[in-house]
Amino acid sequence: MFEKAANIITAFLTAAFGLFMIFSGQHKALGAAAGIALVLLIFHLAFLRFKTGRLLGLTTAKKYRPSSAGVKVDTSCLLTYEPFLFFLNPTVKKMFVSLANRGRSEMTVIRPQLGILVRRARRLVRRRPADAAACAVLAWSLALSAQGAADKERCQRLFDEASKYYALAVKNDPGNVSLFLDWSRAETSRVERLASGSSSRKGLSALKLALARLEKAAQMDPASPLVRREMALALVRIAMWTPDLKEAAECLSRSVYSLEKARPVWNIVFYHTLCDLLSDLPDLTEPGAGQFWSCIDHMLSEAAAEDEDEYLLQYAALARYRAAVFEPDVDARIRASKSALDTFHKAIDANQSDAGSRLWAARCLIDLYVLTNDTEHELQALGYYFDAAGLKPDEETFSEWGNSLVLLAERAEGEIAARLWREAADKFEKAITHMGVARWKSSVVWHNWAYALSQQASLSLSAASRREALGQASERYKMAARLEKSVVTWLNWGDVLCDLAEISRSKAEADRLYREARDKFRRAARLAPTEAEPLMRWSAALMAAARRSGPGIERERIWAECFNRLEQAVLINAEEPETWMLWGQALVEHSWDHSPDQREPLLELAVNKYQRALELAPNNDLARSFLGRARLEQAEVSEKKGLDMAGLAANHFQAAAALKPKIAVYWSDWGHALLKVAELSDNEVVVLSSIQEAYEKFKTAAALEPHGSDHQTGLGLTLYQWGDYLEEAERKRKLFMEAYEHCRQASLLEPYESSVWRNWGQVLEALALVETDPGKSSEWQNEANEKYYIATGLENPATPDRRH
Repeated sequence: MFEKAANIITAFLTAAFGLFMIFSGQHKALGAAAGIALVLLIFHLAFLRFKTGRLLGLTTAKKYRPSSAGVKVDTSCLLTYEPFLFFLNPTVKKMFVSLANRGRSEMTVIRPQLGILVRRARRLVRRRPADAAACAVLAWSLALSAQGAADKERCQRLFDEASKYYALAVKNDPGNVSLFLDWSRAETSRVERLASGSSSRKGLSALKLALARLEKAAQMDPASPLVRREMALALVRIAMWTPDLKEAAECLSRSVYSLEKARPVWNIVFYHTLCDLLSDLPDLTEPGAGQFWSCIDHMLSEAAAEDEDEYLLQYAALARYRAAVFEPDVDARIRASKSALDTFHKAIDANQSDAGSRLWAARCLIDLYVLTNDTEHELQALGYYFDAAGLKPDEETFSEWGNSLVLLAERAEGEIAARLWREAADKFEKAITHMGVARWKSSVVWHNWAYALSQQASLSLSAASRREALGQASERYKMAARLEKSVVTWLNWGDVLCDLAEISRSKAEADRLYREARDKFRRAARLAPTEAEPLMRWSAALMAAARRSGPGIERERIWAECFNRLEQAVLINAEEPETWMLWGQALVEHSWDHSPDQREPLLELAVNKYQRALELAPNNDLARSFLGRARLEQAEVSEKKGLDMAGLAANHFQAAAALKPKIAVYWSDWGHALLKVAELSDNEVVVLSSIQEAYEKFKTAAALEPHGSDHQTGLGLTLYQWGDYLEEAERKRKLFMEAYEHCRQASLLEPYESSVWRNWGQVLEALALVETDPGKSSEWQNEANEKYYIATGLENPATPDRRH
């Protein structure tokens, strides 16, 4: 560069001296030479001006116009000249970076030019190793090439080489702030490209190195808003990656300070840039995130008020909404969410075609619905989702809509919940449809779609529709598992296969589905070897398979494997009550295959497991209920301690009902325990009081769950035993008729349960005995025989009339 300047100055002086000689009339030959030199100087200056104009990218920058048809870039003229001049042009540099950030497909547009730039920069660095600009160009082009590299090893090598030349450039020009900025951006790109997760120590170290270089740049230029912005973003990234909560809180506090320091020199363009960066940040949960978002909200709200910019309004509302999550008090969070919602409304009023603000407003309304249980918020949220889908019918909109419907469905019951699950599945299907080719890359939407279908199946009354929904859910989980090996996906897929096995038409099909389910749980256990949940689900699937399996060696093998998985789960986490409860349940069910004498030790082991669960969670109502059922099983098999076990069972069911009085099954089980006490007791007072008390428990259960067949059956059994205990014939007949009606209702609610029909037959036999009219008595007896026949058919599948 200095050589060219010296040549130009020498030529200019020579031409001036020649002109002086020509006009003075002396040394004409020398004057002629000077005239030739002047002509050459004019051509040289003209060429240099043309060359400089092209070097500064004035023509190429105008040609760069992204279009829907594709991106066309002509950069060959820029690469004809010295690359360090190209590096000094921010317009063309920004063009390359923007193309690289769009993805690998756009990288193919600039990859040839980057290759040329790298080769020429290498030659220049070899000739001028002390040239900081040349080293910077080479490092920058290597880092940009690394972002588009398909091979991770090549990507790592290119980033390492870029870091080497950035270090050389900084050594040659230690006061250049732009070099430190570009170097830190390269390190951040390395982390985003190569780090596999937040547990990567190398990624966290790279982010901290990038922060150290930004701190040096801040020391050299403390007033630079660009440096302060990059520092704030680097600190936020470190806060998201670090496992140390104290360090995360410190980083977020420093990021707030960095933003405050840069604020006096911000302008509207910089605010927009900050919003673009914030849109890529996830929902922070680290300590100090509330202060961070509050600071962003304060800054953007002031900027939006000054400039009346709807874009800033939207992100100010977003920051306020995210800050509201960290409010410790529920009332304060409700007020903050409503304030954020008002700001979203302003952003929507400022830009009626803005779908993003409508999406965030809908999410804010969903949160308010969860906090206040006000259905008005729910309806408004669904309206905003509908409007957003009309403005921007894409994958993000429908997926967000589906996620919100899932949240609403989990809080609803009955037909409303079923409708919401159907709508959620429909929205996920539309999200997949709008993704096009990219639908083969998004496992989350496939997983959520499968989850919505499985929940829809659980509320379906028709076996055919339930089987269809579960089959569709299984196919969606298969797609999600193919795209991403997730523990949750394998576990949920296994649960769906177990549900399909339970309603399968044949034993062979059920065995195949149970085997597939166990395979899914096995895969989940391999992915999460330190978690007990996959082993628990695995053992539950084995229990279900054992129920469908016939007695023999195969069933014993299944039970042995089940207990083995439970032992492994306890070794991983012995403080989890659910594992002990599942173990107790397995022992109870396994005891059903043995004689009464063999059942007693197994049931005692089950009681020990349930008691261990209660030691870990004394207020666990489910553990209380399971322990009560185990005691009730002991009352069935023990002759000496049967009455005591039935009394203990009644006490446990009473404790469970006291903990959760709205659960009908606890009251029903309490009633069954009292009936067992009445059956085993010799004291007439105890018998009658137990029967009457059992009747009240079954009535409470039926009031809580009117469509529960077990409650109706319990009422029928209680009235039957009550009438059988009395002496007065008319009173007996009245109680038997009431029992008849409850048994009839139970048969309508559960027509394929053999015990329902058998109990009904007993009641009809009792009616036949107390009936004084011989003809009517014969009718009651014939009807009783019919109910017994149906019960036998249901117990024996070979009977043709099993589905009467």
